[in-house]
Amino acid sequence: DGDIVIVGTMQGAIDFGKGPLVGNTMAEVHLDATGKTKAAQVYGALNGNCLRVRHKPDGNVIVAGAYREGTATFGTGGKPQPPPVSASMFVAELTPAGANVRTTRFTSGGGGAGDICALAVGPNGGIAVAGKLDMATDLGSGTPGGQGAFVASFDDKQAWLWDRAPFNSLSPSFGDFLFPNALAITSSGTTLVGGGFNGKVDLGGGPLPITYGAFRIWGVTAGILNNLRERLYPEDPPVSGDSGDRPR
Repeated sequence: DGDIVIVGTMQGAIDFGKGPLVGNTMAEVHLDATGKTKAAQVYGALNGNCLRVRHKPDGNVIVAGAYREGTATFGTGGKPQPPPVSASMFVAELTPAGANVRTTRFTSGGGGAGDICALAVGPNGGIAVAGKLDMATDLGSGTPGGQGAFVASFDDKQAWLWDRAPFNSLSPSFGDFLFPNALAITSSGTTLVGGGFNGKVDLGGGPLPITYGAFRIWGVTAGILNNLRERLYPEDPPVSGDSGDRPR
């Protein structure tokens, strides 16, 4: 229908067209096709990041990100999510009117989790997320995954299907310098992952022949790298202060 949903962080008082919203928090704004505000709300948590938003085929909205302080409520009528010790990642489904449908929260036993850097929604409403884990975190399997880059898949009700954590077998740590920051789900359910890296990387098809550049992986189905193909885009090694995560 041409509607636009914007999520992000705010400070102070902002009126998006439905009255002032106040806080150092995450905000969601729903616009119609002409740019007129249909709904606006804050989520309550402090120091949060709404990193990605996608529409589902049924018109609902998926929001994914992380928050580091305070109690968060994602959408009207949602269950308040408790304050994290360090950080909590979340995936929330909202109606076009901003009402909560469901929320999934990820946190480790020590309170930390990480950041969601990419989000995709498939043709059947299934969800995939990717990012970095600060410490071992249960993404839904019942077994905590290791530190570092991760990819995880869920059905249209946010039930866990599979995950790969850590994603880089050569350096399974928070400092493995692998940056998955793009996702897509094909009509057959295959998850495509893209991003950059700086260091030694093995994503399941053997060590990559270069140590700086960008990668694209095809054929991640049910957590298995079937028919793996990698397209590498080498670039100059990073200079001081440059992370090297610059996919072309």
